[in-house]
This record gives sequence, structure tokens and C-alpha cells, in this order.
Amino acid sequence: MKKLYIILCALNICLCTYNKLKAERLTVTNSNSRCGSLGQAVEDANALSGQDTILFAPNVRGKIYNTGVLELTDGLVMIGPGPI
Repeated sequence: MKKLYIILCALNICLCTYNKLKAERLTVTNSNSRCGSLGQAVEDANALSGQDTILFAPNVRGKIYNTGVLELTDGLVMIGPGPI
């Protein structure tokens, strides 16, 4: 029984590590609603398992208008320059 517990714990650690390795970095390259937008990056992140990171390219400036609702289905980190 103790060996089974140890094996299950080791399997759990491996699975958690695998999910962290699958995390993706997605980049917002424009402020519109097409490819490279915040909405597209969130949509792409939702399609991937595990926590993902969305980065804002240095050339993305101004307000980002979103006409829909951004629904998050798992962990997400957003890194950008902040308000201007």
C-alpha cells in the first residue's frame, strides 16, 4: 500500500510538471479585433491547457476596445506596459 501511494505521488508530480511545461507565451501585436489582438490571444490561451502568459508587444499603444466578453477558462498572466 505504501509503494502504491509513493507511485501515485510521483505520477502526480510528473503530471503537474508536464502541465507547467506546456504553458505558452502569446503576444498581442495590435489593438484591433483581428489576428494578434487581445481577444485572439485570450481565445488561443483558452484552447491550451495550463496557465499561459499574454505579453503586449512594445508597439501596442493606446486603448484596446473589446466588443465582446473575454472569458478565461484557466490560469492566465498578462504582462504589458500598463496604462498610458
